[in-house]
Amino acid sequence: MEKAPVYPPDQAILICVSLMPASIGQWKALYNGRSVGVTRPIRFATTFIDLNCRMEMWVRGPFDYLHYYLSRELLERIAIDNAMVSTIQLRETFFVEDAVVAEITKNILSSVERGEPLDKLALDQTATVLGAHTLQARCGAPKFA
Repeated sequence: MEKAPVYPPDQAILICVSLMPASIGQWKALYNGRSVGVTRPIRFATTFIDLNCRMEMWVRGPFDYLHYYLSRELLERIAIDNAMVSTIQLRETFFVEDAVVAEITKNILSSVERGEPLDKLALDQTATVLGAHTLQARCGAPKFA
């Protein structure tokens, strides 16, 4: 296994979506002092990482991923717009099935694979839906109206 580059600390959440199943033992990390890795090989397996947490990664073999970057500022705006006043505390997860993230990824994948940029409206809508979903599913926010 090779040590992967370290993500710089940031006020953001990174969502990683595996486009092809990663095999057990192909990726492992030390995340915030805890050992984590691939638990089962599934297509569109989703990982939610707080970029403020320290992480060292090791990888073996090729990967095919799509990454979404959600700034804390965006998440806070979505929370305020939906009358949710709370601190954002991510419950990080690694290589889980997430139907919402998988469907969003499938919807934009052909454009991404062709190297076509998404228009601003599509980017804004994708970021808002992903942000609201992340707040509800991974940060313990109540369901929005």
